[in-house]
Amino acid sequence: MFLRKQAPVLLLAAFLAVTLAGCAGRNAAPEYSGGHEEAPLSPPPATLPSAPPQISEPDSNQPPLESPLPDTTNLPARPAASQAASKPAPRKAPPVPATWHPLLERLAADGLAGKDIHRLFATLGDSYSPKPMGTKIKELFTSKYLRDRSVKKPAASAPRVYPGFLTPEKTALCRGFLDTHAPYFALAEKRYGVPGEIIVALLMVETRLGAYLGTNNAFWSLACMAAADSPERIAEPLEKLPMTPERLEWVRGKLNERSTWAYKELKALIIHIREQKLDPLNMPGSVYGAIGLCQFMPSNLKAYGVDGDKDGKVDLFSPADAIPSVANYLKAHGWKGAMPRARKHAVLKRYNNSNVYANTILALAETITADADKTAANQTAP
Repeated sequence: MFLRKQAPVLLLAAFLAVTLAGCAGRNAAPEYSGGHEEAPLSPPPATLPSAPPQISEPDSNQPPLESPLPDTTNLPARPAASQAASKPAPRKAPPVPATWHPLLERLAADGLAGKDIHRLFATLGDSYSPKPMGTKIKELFTSKYLRDRSVKKPAASAPRVYPGFLTPEKTALCRGFLDTHAPYFALAEKRYGVPGEIIVALLMVETRLGAYLGTNNAFWSLACMAAADSPERIAEPLEKLPMTPERLEWVRGKLNERSTWAYKELKALIIHIREQKLDPLNMPGSVYGAIGLCQFMPSNLKAYGVDGDKDGKVDLFSPADAIPSVANYLKAHGWKGAMPRARKHAVLKRYNNSNVYANTILALAETITADADKTAANQTAP
């Protein structure tokens, strides 16, 4: 039952102050499958500094200096204490704010510790935000408790698609992208059996072919969500929701699931950036930490990432790697050459569990193919 709108504000505030006390446990959670993201959050509140400049090593090929060195043959030996005093004091690692300490301890217990990880969290500073997790919990809370399910939507006469994708401009962009990266689309179709028009349509829907990669930092987003494991950590987003004790327990359960999921993705991202020698603080991502032209979650990188250009790295911000990676994912989830449209739709929903998402990719792919056929026919006409 909804809380009465006329309840005094002071009583609601007092109720929240009491009910938002307690700690959430950590249980195993199912993998999160998010929908299409239309309204990304703001970037981290603190501007993350860039990586320190690299210091060049001396050039061993340079000739020695011409000026003679002083004769030190008869000089007394320097006392050990003086030698020790002359050495520069070791540089202390910058402190990590307390808000990240539980995450650092958990990562260390899982075998992920070191100066590099310490530096990452120290660089994040006090930039923790409840928004990434709070936004998702509010969305789930509204769907479960506040949506009027008695109102049925009218049946659509045609499959719904995202607006603005089935246009001549988007079709032309997709065809140009197909031509520019033709070798990698050919590789994807030959090795995995996924047509280029399906892959390019998916990349258009996900990131506008790389033009929109997200406004958040992927590492920051996942760290914030992994740290948001109790109602106290997202108190601000919760304060305007009509809460009851039963609903609060439901929120605790969802926070257990989502923070566990985010921690798993954070670990996968750390492993990936270590293996590939990447800087996650300069890695854009979605609200929930997806990265690259194809918006893979980090846990999918090891299983489905492909080094398409054979440079020794899997870089999903490069079309050469993103294109075959998409094809590899779709094949692993059931794509088999020529299939009925309904089967294609089902496989695309394994990428993003949304009917509108799958409808849009299929419709755009069909538009691209029809446009290419029309162009070819015009070129061969007498």
